[in-house]
Amino acid sequence: MSKSDNEGQITLNMFRPGLWPTWIALFCLWLLMWLPRVWLMKLGGWLGDWSRHRNHKRRNIARINLELCFPDLSKQHREKLLIQHFRYQARGLLDLGLACMGSRQKLDRYHKIEGIEHITSNLGKSGVIVIGFHSIGMEMAGISLLGDMPLVSMMKRDSNPVINRFLYRSRTRFKKAEIYMRDQGLRGIVRGVREGKACYLLPDEDHGDSSHTVFAPFFGEPKSTLTTVSRLSIKTGAQVVVFFCLLDAKTGIYKSIVRKPIGDFSKYDELENAKRINQAAEELIRLAPEQYMWTFKLFRTRPDGGTNPYQ
Repeated sequence: MSKSDNEGQITLNMFRPGLWPTWIALFCLWLLMWLPRVWLMKLGGWLGDWSRHRNHKRRNIARINLELCFPDLSKQHREKLLIQHFRYQARGLLDLGLACMGSRQKLDRYHKIEGIEHITSNLGKSGVIVIGFHSIGMEMAGISLLGDMPLVSMMKRDSNPVINRFLYRSRTRFKKAEIYMRDQGLRGIVRGVREGKACYLLPDEDHGDSSHTVFAPFFGEPKSTLTTVSRLSIKTGAQVVVFFCLLDAKTGIYKSIVRKPIGDFSKYDELENAKRINQAAEELIRLAPEQYMWTFKLFRTRPDGGTNPYQ
């Protein structure tokens, strides 16, 4: 069930010629879902190398992020991380067909979970806020990990109506998810958490400098960090757990690692809570640093109007 049912409707506008390439791309993703996993992993590695050579902008962003977050590593080591990152990123992209169109049985076959009890034990009580981070398997994790439990979440409305419908339908296809668009605000999210549901959020992007962000260290660098999780936990009394999804390129199997609840957020201010979330993110990312989304401009906003490192 969803609170944005219009997002899942097909309209004539979606079939205009300018959107035909999108439909073709989605069909190709569906076809890739049927490839043997070993083949798809190899194809993803090749596509990642091609993308790294062609996409200068994203390659430079990732290189800057790795320099900022891992200054103690040698340049050669960081370059190896960069190469592996693009390979894993491409594998995750090719697996969107599996994540977004695969059956429940297929998802269970290729996605394993460690620590799911940290989520399920809090359902129906005060609710639980599940924090995911932008790993290459985030779509696979969010859909297969949370698809069978009462869930509320948010998504950004895509300017491409076909992509918007595709993502919305894929995330709600198991019928227990209520997905709200960001422009609808937090009212539905708060209500869902108070009803004891799981709330799935990915708060690790740079959302600028505003009344809803603080600068908290992330791998030693000040990073604009949303206070939404802190405010929501304090408002509802919900537990907060974090998880990270890893891909084994040899087997093509994903594994989500769910950690124990972080602790009572009401005992600390928003800055301290943001620090605890970022620290939890660091610990999980270090398990497989090549699989985090380093191509995002994580440090675009700097304290006191400092220089954007990506310029």
